[in-house]
Order: sequence, then structure tokens, then C-alpha cells
Amino acid sequence: MRRRAKRDLSILGGIVVILAILAFVNYNLNRGALASEMDKWRRKAEKSRIDTGMPLLSWQLLRQTTGRPRTGGTFAEELKPYDNKVVNIIGFMVPNEKFRDVTEFMFLPLPIECYFCNIPPPRDVLYVTLQKDLTVQIAKEPALITGLFHVHQGPDQKFFYTITDGTIKAAEEGGELTQKRLNRDHMLGGPVHEASPDELLDPVSTPKDSD
Repeated sequence: MRRRAKRDLSILGGIVVILAILAFVNYNLNRGALASEMDKWRRKAEKSRIDTGMPLLSWQLLRQTTGRPRTGGTFAEELKPYDNKVVNIIGFMVPNEKFRDVTEFMFLPLPIECYFCNIPPPRDVLYVTLQKDLTVQIAKEPALITGLFHVHQGPDQKFFYTITDGTIKAAEEGGELTQKRLNRDHMLGGPVHEASPDELLDPVSTPKDSD
């Protein structure tokens, strides 16, 4: 009887391990598919703006940065001429503290869900501060940021690069930004993260580009 109980427990334990492995693989495959989808979305918006003659600062150039903000970064020579110049860049908004009425936020080539539960590499994080008296909502779509770009060299930096005096609009010409909603299933099958009612936002459209 004891042998049978041990055997049953062993089988049950094996099943649990297999299910855990399958869940882990499924989660990572889903996250990879989401990252690919979001990357294509951003690239499509980038192409549409480039086709109209708008110069864009590319994430490919930013991703050549190596090192850590604490010890100091090494930047591509091609990036340095952009320092203290007005640039345009397309990416995804990530809240610093809140989703509503923000004046500053992080800006990434992919939404934070694509990195979950990994920290985005420092080279992928651009910190944006908007123009005075301008507040916006964190949007789920890719956005176009225009502002003064700064490269932060040397050790003990919070970020490799920042944008100040920024403005924001939909990345796609004639598009609109919809307020991001934090869903309980945002990890696509991963662990559920509780969210307060204040974080669950109803979709709100902003006016379309006027230019």
C-alpha cells in the first residue's frame, strides 16, 4: 500500500513538473509573439513617417550603446551628433508612477509587457519630460515624441539618454492614441498581478493629429 502511495505521488509530482514546464514554455512563446507583433507595429509607424520625409532617431542606433548607467555608457559615434538636438522618435510609453495626467514617463521600443518579468536593458530606456503644463495619458499605441535629446555620459547616471521639452502625438499619420488599460491577463498566461481600481482605465481617445 505504501509503495502504491509513493508511486502515485511520484507520478503526480512528474505531472506537476511537466505542466509547469509547458506553462513556462507557453508563456515565453506568447511573450515572444507579442514582442514580434509590437515591433512590427512600431516599424510600420516609423516607415510611414519616414515616407513623409520626417527624420527619426532609430532604436537600432540607441541599441549600440553598451555599459551600465551606474558605471557609464559607451555610445556609438553616430549617436553623439544628436546630443542637445531636437529629435523625433517612435516607441511605447511606460508609466513612471501613474497612468493618468503624466508629465514624464519612460519610452521603450517595445511595451513593458514584452519584457515582463525581465528588466528592459538600459539601452532600451529613454526618459521623456514633456513641455511645461502639458499632461497626457499613458497610451497603448506607439507614440511619436519630439523634443530635445540628451546623451548622459559618465558614471552614476539614472538613464543613458533623456528627452526634455517633449511633445507627443500618434505615431501613425492621422492616427489617435487610446488610453492604456492594465489588464489582469497582461502577462499572457503568466502570474496574475493585482491592480487597484485606479489603474484599470477605460479607453479614452485623444483628438486626431491636426497637421
